[in-house]
Amino acid sequence: MKISIALLIFFKIILFGLSQDILIKEKPQQGQLNLSSKTSPFSFIEDVGKSLQLNFKDKPIWQYKYGLIPIPTIEEYKSSNAFLHPVWSPNGAIVTDFGPPDFPYYRGIFFAFSETQWDNLSPQFFRLPYGTGRIRFEAFERLELYPEKAVMVSRHIWQANKGNNEWVPVIKETWTIITYAPKTEKPDYWIFDLTTELLNISDKPFIAKKYYKGGLIYRGARNWFGYMREISTSEGKNINNANYTEARWVMQGGIVDDKWAGLTLMDHPNNISFPTKIEIGISSPHVMIVPVQKTIITLKPNEPLSFKYRIVVHGSKPTSEQLNQIWEDFSKVK
Repeated sequence: MKISIALLIFFKIILFGLSQDILIKEKPQQGQLNLSSKTSPFSFIEDVGKSLQLNFKDKPIWQYKYGLIPIPTIEEYKSSNAFLHPVWSPNGAIVTDFGPPDFPYYRGIFFAFSETQWDNLSPQFFRLPYGTGRIRFEAFERLELYPEKAVMVSRHIWQANKGNNEWVPVIKETWTIITYAPKTEKPDYWIFDLTTELLNISDKPFIAKKYYKGGLIYRGARNWFGYMREISTSEGKNINNANYTEARWVMQGGIVDDKWAGLTLMDHPNNISFPTKIEIGISSPHVMIVPVQKTIITLKPNEPLSFKYRIVVHGSKPTSEQLNQIWEDFSKVK
């Protein structure tokens, strides 16, 4: 009887989804992640054991790495996954990088703190070669397709190394990425929102110390070294004076394969430390929104903390007015 009731509920959920032009997969397993619908312009495409890619009308937008990708200079046991790379602009240019020679622990777009304290350990979740902390994909919670958006929810575990390669789970992280359908037939930019919820699953406090790096981290295209790219912020700053300043948004862009492309990170008013300070590389093409530049973050056992960001990927150079309007719209998202 219980099985019959469960099946009835299951079919009602499926029928409801179809009637509302939505398609949902709850807790999909590796090898079962391909998803498409006649009513949605989006599709999820899996490279089994490696990644999940989101396309819009057969154009790639981003790829989420859930499998471990080897980096020649970092031992596998120190490696992390659970990041976005590649990320494509609408013109097809790749605007992220992974495992660059100068700082091989940079991995597309990811979230990590650098200087932390847990028990008597100081795990580094940003600088992987230290071998003291790592972030690992755990499971997919949900995939959703709608006519106007696509949603991916995944779960990660932050682990601290107690020594002798004994890794202890400290933080459960849940990513929710909502990607919005463009309003034009030939879009000039993609928009997706990334919410990360951190939950201390240990029995000891977790502390992210004040530091100039750590938070939402973006490594740009490999050829954007130094002044081969441009930086602009909501406060009118540029590559020469943006470092360690507050910003509602920060844009990085330049030429990739003879085409201009770029990416903007946007901070949400509900985030701790808003307006948050940023860190940019002068020689290295990276940008970070760094909440711990202004405050120490302490998570007690079972205490959650969420951050919400908007990411805009450009196929041509945006104006400040355009970015301000996109940020205004984002600021109203709860």
